[in-house]
Amino acid sequence: MSHSENFLYSVNTLLAYNINEHFYNGIHYVWCSPRFDQRGNPPSSNPKDIANSLNNDLQGSDRHSSKIEQNRTGLLKGVNAKHSAGIISDEKKDELLYIITNAEITHFKPLIYVIDKRAVQNNLIYVPASKKASLFSQEYLIEQLETHQFDIINLE
Repeated sequence: MSHSENFLYSVNTLLAYNINEHFYNGIHYVWCSPRFDQRGNPPSSNPKDIANSLNNDLQGSDRHSSKIEQNRTGLLKGVNAKHSAGIISDEKKDELLYIITNAEITHFKPLIYVIDKRAVQNNLIYVPASKKASLFSQEYLIEQLETHQFDIINLE
């Protein structure tokens, strides 16, 4: 295995990171790819394209950014799933709904997660073709990624 095959890459927002750290005990839910610029993956599942899109929308102060709205929608869906699973209380659910709904554009700053593939090997889910952005894209899901299993690259 070459050095580059030891890592997976995911792009998440600062808001998602902070929610996971403060409300979900440092457990992150991520989609990832084996390369930062995963050729063959469409823009919606290529970490480089996702980071660039979010970064461009932030720099342009785009309040109608579809990428930001997708992230906001995903976070709201996550809150409801965590509440239904009994992971968060009614009060925490209400607090999170408020935070996500009122988050500023700057809270959607992209963060690149560099994940040690060996550390997550047992939790790595290969995404089936029916759920991928493209039939032949390389996508993985980690539902229980712990903070110590990845490093962050901040684009600033």
